[in-house]
Amino acid sequence: MAGNLSKGYKTIDEAAMGGFKKIMSGNHPNKFDEYAFFILIVVENSQATYRYTAPEKIGSNGGSLSLTLAKGQVLRAYCHSHPQRITEQNFSADDFSEFKKMRQNNPTIVWYLLTPTEQLRVARYETDFRAGNPVQWVDTVQP
Repeated sequence: MAGNLSKGYKTIDEAAMGGFKKIMSGNHPNKFDEYAFFILIVVENSQATYRYTAPEKIGSNGGSLSLTLAKGQVLRAYCHSHPQRITEQNFSADDFSEFKKMRQNNPTIVWYLLTPTEQLRVARYETDFRAGNPVQWVDTVQP
């Protein structure tokens, strides 16, 4: 079961921002290592909200996360960061391959990227790769 979820957010973009802001709090560990988390839709009492899983360090060379969903939880996004040693500001070729694999089982999943310069990008469709689409940070969104 996907436990240890964040508070609820109204939009998927806000949930992504909350998760990335959680990673960036403190000493910005995302500058040195790659981190990842999922965003789920959680339905409770006939109300749906977006929530992120606890961000996890996936190493300096990438890695993967696993997830088991509970009743009322639907996977909506995969979010990850690229550390500063990756100078490119786009999704990687490996990101694109993994996106296509994940879409085979979940055709509505989207991918978010926190770039090395802390820009937020989203890819909703294959045609969005490699640059992704910019997402404007919202100051009022908190982890």
